Amino acid sequence: MRFLDLPDRKSAALVCRRWYYASLDPLVTSNDVMTFHTWSQLHSALPLLSNRSRLNLVLERIYDSVARVRLASEIFPRVRSLSVADCQMSASLFTSLLSRCTALEKLNISRCNDLFMLSKPADVELLTVSFSRLRELKIASVRYVSDETFSRLMSVCPSLESLSLADNRIVFDTKHLQSLRSGKASRFLTFDSIMGFLKNNASQITALDFSRTEIDDEALSSLAQIPNLSLTELCVGFCDEVTDKGVAALCKAQPSLKLLDLTDCKSVTDASLESVCSACENIRVLRLGECRRVTDLSVCKLKSQHGLRQLDLNATYSVTSRGLSLGLCSTTSPLTYLTSLNLARCRLVSDSFIVEMTCCIPGLLDLDISSCSIGNASLRAISARLTNLRRLRLARCRELTDSGLLGTVDMDSEFPHDDDGDDELGYCLCTRFYYGFPLFFIQSKKPIPPKSEHDLNEAEFRPLSNLRSLKLLDLTCCKRITDQSVSHVMCFNEMRCLCLSFCSKLTDVSLAAVSVGMPSLEELHLARLGSITDAGVRKISERLHRLSYLDISSCDRLTDWTIEKLFHNTKTLRHLDVSLCTGISGRAVDKLKHDLDHLVLDNQRHHCSKKTCAISQKNVQKL
Repeated sequence: MRFLDLPDRKSAALVCRRWYYASLDPLVTSNDVMTFHTWSQLHSALPLLSNRSRLNLVLERIYDSVARVRLASEIFPRVRSLSVADCQMSASLFTSLLSRCTALEKLNISRCNDLFMLSKPADVELLTVSFSRLRELKIASVRYVSDETFSRLMSVCPSLESLSLADNRIVFDTKHLQSLRSGKASRFLTFDSIMGFLKNNASQITALDFSRTEIDDEALSSLAQIPNLSLTELCVGFCDEVTDKGVAALCKAQPSLKLLDLTDCKSVTDASLESVCSACENIRVLRLGECRRVTDLSVCKLKSQHGLRQLDLNATYSVTSRGLSLGLCSTTSPLTYLTSLNLARCRLVSDSFIVEMTCCIPGLLDLDISSCSIGNASLRAISARLTNLRRLRLARCRELTDSGLLGTVDMDSEFPHDDDGDDELGYCLCTRFYYGFPLFFIQSKKPIPPKSEHDLNEAEFRPLSNLRSLKLLDLTCCKRITDQSVSHVMCFNEMRCLCLSFCSKLTDVSLAAVSVGMPSLEELHLARLGSITDAGVRKISERLHRLSYLDISSCDRLTDWTIEKLFHNTKTLRHLDVSLCTGISGRAVDKLKHDLDHLVLDNQRHHCSKKTCAISQKNVQKL
């Protein structure tokens, strides 16, 4: 049973008593995370939790109620991981709760501002036993953390290995510290205080997160050169002050890095990636998303990173198919261990690289090529060769047609574009890429690329349904696909999440195929599908018994009958988005929210009736 996903184990546990106890085996449930929004939900789940030897809990929307803590006190000694992020929790409740968690290993107290305003030394002293085994601590986005509260909390964490201080107001400028010490220094968390803790615990700290802070090259270099410090994970994403100089010093002093996150570091260039490739031989996860100064000059040097598992180059606009082929698909040493590749919004990535990559890296599990300049050739190669793929994102790939999904030869009638908002070349008029083309540039027909040794033969074509292990598929805004392909390829027994929003040519025929071919679906996005009706949503609600998230926003042909069917048929639905559905009344939505207290209605404030929309349209016409 350990090989089953959580929804499958839940279904298996209902078969008989023997299977129920098998589903509670520690080898099976050790990584399960359970979320509770109120103390009453936690109290009602006590009979189930009492049978588990290891618990991972997420508590949300928690308020001061010590009586509830006492009711659930018998389960807390078995809690290994606990998250109380963004809870309105005072120091007294925090102490009362965590003093019972004597085996705690992971704790997340991010955005708990009240805790750090009201904490006292006496309260923290009670946590010494509870925090003795704590290995991972997240204190992200805390408004009032200071040197005093930080030192007090770290003093009771003798076994800490991973620390997250992301998005905190940390003072790194040493010149500014003199003025702070003479005034209100106690209100700030300084880098000197953090360095003091790291120096005292350098032998055991392996992971740090300074994302969204003002850390600069000087601080990063000082951090990397702490004696006996050997980091395996470091996150400095969204840090504008980090440059190539700081990354070079980091890689030189910390060659044991396995995870490096430089997401959206605007000053990072090719020199930083070259430093990583030359110094960090054991890198496993590399995130360079939105580092727009990274080009093919450094990407081609990734061929030396034979152990790379995950690579994120999201929105690196200068990276092309040529550089990726040299870096990832080297004829002598391709990155065969790569399992996750994110190339979203890389407009210069074309079919030539995707087809070659499917030959050289057949073990990919997660692939994101949203908004890339790819067509049916890429999709056919993916369907035929990447048979182990679990997650595939193809959002806004406007060249994809029914032939790509069906695995057939392209038809001449598929090439003309009729998408709203596109020009004669198929480029969206509202994007920044459109204005990068020279004026009066006219191309009557898209050039046919030369054949490559990696191209598929027609006999090797396979439909998308050949990816039997697929769990997530994103076809958002692929406007050229129709019911002809969707109704034939949507046969995935393990599919958990499907995104079909903005695919304007889909109708109830596609919804009927989804309801039959995807019995395990939990999340479904159908926003802006103007042709679907109540009958299509009814089939979804009757057949998808595990559906927990449904987005039907801006579907104008849906009425209150849809809300009624969702109420009677969907027992597992937890999130529903009906915003801007002009045919659904506010009264029906309010009634559904009242009858199903566990349901979260997303974007309900944007909901408007037919009358309101008609008035707004008249006002727009007058303007």
